[in-house]
Amino acid sequence: MWDGSVRVLVAGLLCAASSASAGTDASLGPLIAGTHSYVSGTFVATDYAYDDQGPARDETPGGDAVYPEGLENAADLIQLQIGLDGGLIEITAILETLVDPKLPLVGIGFDTDADPATGAAAFPGGEFVPQTPLGIELFVRLSKASSELLHFADGHWARHARLDGEVDVEANTLRTAFPRNHFEPGDATWRAFAAVGLATRRESWLDGKGPIFDLAFVGNESPAYAIRFQTGRAAWQDRKQSEVLAGTLDPAEAAALIDWKRIVNGVTELAEAKTPGMHTLLYHSKLELGEGISPFPDTALEGTHDLRRLHRLYKGPYQPYVLWLPERTPLPAPLIVLMHGTGSTHLSAMSRGWFGPGRLHPRAAVVQPLGRGEATGYFGVAEQDIFDVIADITARMPIDEDRVVLTGWSAGGMGALRLGQLRPDRFTALVPLVGHSRQEKWVEHIISGGEYFLPHALENLYSVPVRSISGRLDDSKADDGPDRDELDLYAMGYDYRHWLLFRRGHEVVPELVNSALVEAISRPRVIDPARVVFTVEPYLEKSDPDTGLALRYDGAYWASGIRVRGGPFERGDRGTIDVVSLARADRNRTTKRISEYGVSRRADLLGPNRFVSTNDRWVTRGLVVEPGTGAPTSNGLRATLEGVAELTLDLERMQLRADRELALEVTGDGATRLHLLGVWSDGASLWRDGERHSAPERGTDGITISEDFSGRHHFVLRPVSRQ
Repeated sequence: MWDGSVRVLVAGLLCAASSASAGTDASLGPLIAGTHSYVSGTFVATDYAYDDQGPARDETPGGDAVYPEGLENAADLIQLQIGLDGGLIEITAILETLVDPKLPLVGIGFDTDADPATGAAAFPGGEFVPQTPLGIELFVRLSKASSELLHFADGHWARHARLDGEVDVEANTLRTAFPRNHFEPGDATWRAFAAVGLATRRESWLDGKGPIFDLAFVGNESPAYAIRFQTGRAAWQDRKQSEVLAGTLDPAEAAALIDWKRIVNGVTELAEAKTPGMHTLLYHSKLELGEGISPFPDTALEGTHDLRRLHRLYKGPYQPYVLWLPERTPLPAPLIVLMHGTGSTHLSAMSRGWFGPGRLHPRAAVVQPLGRGEATGYFGVAEQDIFDVIADITARMPIDEDRVVLTGWSAGGMGALRLGQLRPDRFTALVPLVGHSRQEKWVEHIISGGEYFLPHALENLYSVPVRSISGRLDDSKADDGPDRDELDLYAMGYDYRHWLLFRRGHEVVPELVNSALVEAISRPRVIDPARVVFTVEPYLEKSDPDTGLALRYDGAYWASGIRVRGGPFERGDRGTIDVVSLARADRNRTTKRISEYGVSRRADLLGPNRFVSTNDRWVTRGLVVEPGTGAPTSNGLRATLEGVAELTLDLERMQLRADRELALEVTGDGATRLHLLGVWSDGASLWRDGERHSAPERGTDGITISEDFSGRHHFVLRPVSRQ
């Protein structure tokens, strides 16, 4: 009788919930890992991503369970939701990877009297032997093949009802429900435990044939990081979970208290990430990469197959990152984006103890992205992850978007310089740590699998200060290392500092790095500079309609829509603009070279600091750049165009006026369509080298000059109203 009624009641609910579209985000609440919330009466527990490594089998932090080949990440819980829908208790599990609906098996145990001394000591099946009894009276099995509600009575488990289970591979959810009057919770508080493993005949954890890979309610996980060669992976905030599953830690660490009074009353109480210290956050990606974990790169070069075992691409829709907050966070908060090095993850800086008083402690929010893997070069989907993290933290808290600093160590320093060159208008400063902008060809190809992904466009950093820290004893530096970057920036007259630490190698000294970061966030980014220098290298752009990835680098500041002549493009094909607004009196900058020695005895890189004494010695080299003053102004611009087929300039942002005569001095090497955004109410006439020229194209947003700009020419646009 009960079996039939349950199936009928639940079927309608689950059919209504199964129409999610591709890429649907079914999560509720703020997606702070290791926390729980109540969202309009639904209890929501958010788990850590990629922590599905099962019980600990040795002294290395974290679990050691290994998936069968091809099934990696199939039992990684992201969120568990428990709530009421009319007369039903509804349960929804969201997984990181859900490609095959037959694979996952979710189990939820309820201790309905919140007393571990009563009820079953463990889950059914015997796979998990907890250190102390769980005391659960109800157990919900949730899988595609078989869902059921079990009741523990008289010392054994018995089926109380068959349930309908709905698996939605588009939303990555498993759902079921049962009538609340079976076990009416009233306004009681239940304890709950939940686990995820595989449902296959050979690996079912409820049959004792396979491990539990993930638990639902473990919080305050350590960022402790150590590579485990059994799995080829590192600890992913699963240390306590692994010890609970191994029976060496009290299972109370994996218990949730579910307050049915809050659920019945529709309460909303959201977890927050506002306290000082570390928080692990997740965001839902719009990219559709196929989910799961795969070796990176897709194609390994000869002799690099072992690296692919340790370097992976994490393709799931819920991507993790770490947020660190200081004791007193100013709002809106400056933002520092800290990118990890090769073989590391978003957890590495925290696991190394870099943050805290006397070490790294800038008055800023610091985010540490995964970058989709341990060694992804910060290009393609890894690059998109950086900007998705910036967007996510900006949506969560007030961020000062004019004080965003990119930093990182080793490959992360390379990534900071890469992204800074491609999107200079997004950042206040770059602080590469033992990292540089170029790599030898073979290194670049090992990282990418044979693809060039590094720009050669340091000239794009005209308005972005660079603060580089490296070690003289670093044997990983290539010929094109920090010293080469320093020489290039000096030759261009750009704002940079390079601190070369004499006694250090390929390492980070947090106490000294802190001073460079504090200086970097002390002034806002340049939004509308007097001069824009920007090189476009089309071979770097990525567009993949199947995944949704679309990366273009066609402008910065008030210059946009830059298109390079020719195509298809290869490495070395490029187009460069160098445009100056003559309306800016500060356009001629002044520079001062510095070269000085320092010692960290109650001092950091910038001067006296009684809290820092690392006994380091260094030399500081660089250029101090200041805005000029007093340059004569006019309503005009000076531009040099190389290899450019098309360019758009925003006159208002350049402080130029369209209602007056506009002078253009252009040096070029071929045909270019030059779009000038502005309002010419009655149109304008065009003069070239003193002679009247054919009328320019007039559009709704401005005027276009299509011209062969080869050589050097003077153009004048005269509004018709002033002729």
